[in-house]
Amino acid sequence: MLLKAREHSHSVLPEMLKPLLGAISILGTLLLIVALEVSFLTPLNGEICTKTENAAQASCAPHNLVFVSIWRIGEALNYYGPAITALATVAIALFTLTLWVATNRQEVFNREDKRAFIFVPDIFSLFEPDATTANVWNWRFRPVLRNIGRTPTKEMLMYVECEVRNTPLPPQYPFVHDPTQTASGVIAPQMDLNGGLVPRYPGPPVTPQDIALAQIGQKFIYVWGWIKYRDIFPRTQVHVTRYCYRITPLGNPFAFAPNTPGQPPTPGTMSFPTIHHHEGNSIDEVTPKT
Repeated sequence: MLLKAREHSHSVLPEMLKPLLGAISILGTLLLIVALEVSFLTPLNGEICTKTENAAQASCAPHNLVFVSIWRIGEALNYYGPAITALATVAIALFTLTLWVATNRQEVFNREDKRAFIFVPDIFSLFEPDATTANVWNWRFRPVLRNIGRTPTKEMLMYVECEVRNTPLPPQYPFVHDPTQTASGVIAPQMDLNGGLVPRYPGPPVTPQDIALAQIGQKFIYVWGWIKYRDIFPRTQVHVTRYCYRITPLGNPFAFAPNTPGQPPTPGTMSFPTIHHHEGNSIDEVTPKT
């Protein structure tokens, strides 16, 4: 559910006060009706006494009890006016504080509901002909970067790496990146963006031999990287998404034929499922505001 902060901040408190104001109105009406019935059906009198500065004795005059009651309430309000004003000031201050807290919370909720949110759902594979052998196809990969937020990214920086190894990644692998190979970009709301191509040119691609050895557990193919970005809202934190996938190829890499329909085990087809590595994955890490 998408809420608009300005509209909501102005409407939350009035909606909350409507039942209370209704109850007060009904109670006041009932009290007025009772007072009028008592006044006119069963007339009762009271006295209002006034005393001037030079008079030795107060002058009293009879009046309807309802009128007397209203007059005495007015006198009490006049006498306790400063105290009532102070209490009213405190009440206004508390109400203003409550309104500020509610507005601030709504702004935070609205920002979290709309802000960019990036993760990597998949790795895209691309084939290319071998430079020396006909009908042999090599492979490179690109991460799919997805923004499921309702606003674009801001100041986005990304990095991706592919490693073909003879052993699995060791525990607490540092994932050291090359700062000269980072790239910037923007991901529109509710859109995907393909990350950088790895292994990078002019480096060697992933070969059919690499894939065949990976299928029997003698090589290990990883694609890992990160995305750092801000929201479009002012003074937001830097969000960081990290990913590390192990590529688990299916199909015969030596018999691959481009544009063959279907999926392995159909002859001529290849697919590259992935599994998350147990380290190097996180979503929505944050750094302090700057």
